[in-house]
Amino acid sequence: MEKYKKIIAVVAAAIIIIVPVLLFTLPKKDFSENENRVLQDIPEYSIENLVSGQLSNEIENYVNDHFPLRDNLVAMKTYVQAAMGYKEMNGVFIARGRLLQHIDKPDASEFIERVNKLCENLRKTSVNMNLMVVPTSTEVYRELLPAHAPDVVEEQPIIEEIYDQVHCGTIDVLGALKEAKNDGENLYYNLDHHWSFYGAYVGYTQFCEKHNVLPGTMEDFEPVCVSTNFKGSLYSKVLLETMPADEILAPNLKNKYLVVTYCDKGTKENTYYDKNFLKQKDKYSYFGSGNQALMTIENSSTTSEKEIVIVKDSFANCFIPFIIDDYKVIHIIDPRYYRPHISDYIKQHENVDEVLLLYNIDSFNTNDGIVKIK
Repeated sequence: MEKYKKIIAVVAAAIIIIVPVLLFTLPKKDFSENENRVLQDIPEYSIENLVSGQLSNEIENYVNDHFPLRDNLVAMKTYVQAAMGYKEMNGVFIARGRLLQHIDKPDASEFIERVNKLCENLRKTSVNMNLMVVPTSTEVYRELLPAHAPDVVEEQPIIEEIYDQVHCGTIDVLGALKEAKNDGENLYYNLDHHWSFYGAYVGYTQFCEKHNVLPGTMEDFEPVCVSTNFKGSLYSKVLLETMPADEILAPNLKNKYLVVTYCDKGTKENTYYDKNFLKQKDKYSYFGSGNQALMTIENSSTTSEKEIVIVKDSFANCFIPFIIDDYKVIHIIDPRYYRPHISDYIKQHENVDEVLLLYNIDSFNTNDGIVKIK
């Protein structure tokens, strides 16, 4: 027994000594491709940071972000917990055949206020504005949740409350998504929080219904598989290798004569898709080259003269290809990165007929751009 105690003491001492050394000597990455986020830099000391507690938070984040073999330890922890019967890890439910995110109950009051402010600022224009709130896959596939899953948010009443309080048109997609899942198509990625080709298509059909327009069929969009190895945001939280990767389907935009302008970068492309991202972890950014502050899509192959402004989070990125043929120009604004007033932009573009706000419900918890909608 004494021998084992000595061995444990030696191992513990080695860990205490070696880990800090590795933490500060191993090469550091600025960006985690696996988690698709910037990592905490070495904290800067100041009296103000010390007193406010910000310094201790940054030190904790730095240690967590740069801990040696961090991804390997996360994966090992997942396997151990899964073997022990855990069904929720790091805010992710391990469901049958897919991962489901566990979100906090959203407080949409700020969002409602901002939307109504935008409505008020556009009141004297002829612009038609609609809001589409997209549920999480957890709400759509609620029946797949593990038994006794704790504190799972009921999203339907929250969406209904939002729709009751905004002063613009609304587009319900939750009911249509719940109906469509019975057709057997996968509406959301198994390992990522975004909706898939099929989910976005359902959103498109509801958009068309709101506009009294007959939607194109799924076959009309000639879905093309652009990747079979997509492991998205939910996978990154648990690193569960036993689950197969997702495939990414996209509408075929061949023979579309497009001019896609990335306003911040000052560059133009002839396609909405960015193949460079298919070689990276963040394959979802294939759609629109990720999140841009402002971009426009001009389509000279359509007979439509309409223009629309889309105010959005990343859920809109794979929705946009479905409506490209319906508009001469699509203006796309992400308020997380766009600084001027959105209403001013709309008023400056007199040919804009419509505005669509498209947000996933979890954005009300995490999207700091919402406060800039006006």
